[in-house]
Amino acid sequence: MSKFDELTKSNKFDELRQKLQKQREASENKKNGGGTRDDSWKFLPELPADKPSVKYTIRILPNRHNPESPYPWIDGYFHMFRRADGKFIYTMCPTTTDEKAPCPICEKAKKLFATKDKADEDAALKLYRKQRFFVNVYVKSDPRAADQNQAGKVAVYEFGKKLFDKFTDAIIEQQLEIVNPLDGHDFMLVLKKQGEYTNYDSSLFVTKANAVKEGEEELNAIYESIINLKEKVISRGPQTYEKLLEMLTGKTADGAPSKPSGQSTTRDSAKGGAKVVEAASEGTMPEGDDAPKTEVKVETEAKVESKAEGKAKASGDDDFDFDFDEK
Repeated sequence: MSKFDELTKSNKFDELRQKLQKQREASENKKNGGGTRDDSWKFLPELPADKPSVKYTIRILPNRHNPESPYPWIDGYFHMFRRADGKFIYTMCPTTTDEKAPCPICEKAKKLFATKDKADEDAALKLYRKQRFFVNVYVKSDPRAADQNQAGKVAVYEFGKKLFDKFTDAIIEQQLEIVNPLDGHDFMLVLKKQGEYTNYDSSLFVTKANAVKEGEEELNAIYESIINLKEKVISRGPQTYEKLLEMLTGKTADGAPSKPSGQSTTRDSAKGGAKVVEAASEGTMPEGDDAPKTEVKVETEAKVESKAEGKAKASGDDDFDFDFDEK
């Protein structure tokens, strides 16, 4: 019996074939300008369409890649809207890395907001930048089927201002050490259906402190799995002004239809989300000979951002309550 006999007992051909097939499809998708990006490193909780509520248990982990900072998360500004042609856009706003950087999407939002027209104002709030937070979490429990279940994994959770305020209240008001992996508190993430939106108000921290895992080996494995947030989220930086303008209008500088870009993306995991970004939400501003001849006074950025935040809270807009399906 040759030494190969034992090795060939566990035939890996089918597994190898499947993996190569996936790699080929991913490569072809990238080459053809496919818009679906890899979200495997993210924690993506969902509310099934057939259930009124669902509960996940997660643990916020420290940002070990930036030990000087007391914050476990990083934040940035992103634009998330659906164009009139049905394409969903999700892209970093340049003001994330430079507050004074010009952004054509912000510029259009401000112009629309300044008209005082209700339809324009609604369109502006959908275009306007949204603050997003990113934090490493350990998923303790996940009610989904095996193909989507992320229990036992370290992943990056992206969330909005609503949950950020809940985390802040837990630290300030309840004085809970929500980040301590050895003597901290689990977070019960509860998703409930409220009209056409997903509501997170019932989410809360468990008051009894506990360790993420008891065994030293398991704790060390979790530690090593913590993702570098700056490298993963911010390091690529925003698109150029010209590319952002193309993403906003769906046309290149010469007026030709824009090609698919990996920066405007779909989220298969968010299927079934509420359709709060409608195809007609972008709005238009007259240009050229039809443009207004008088100067329009633009609202201050703080006022626009305040209204955008208020609308987001009212709608439950926190963790991607959008329809990410391509049309």
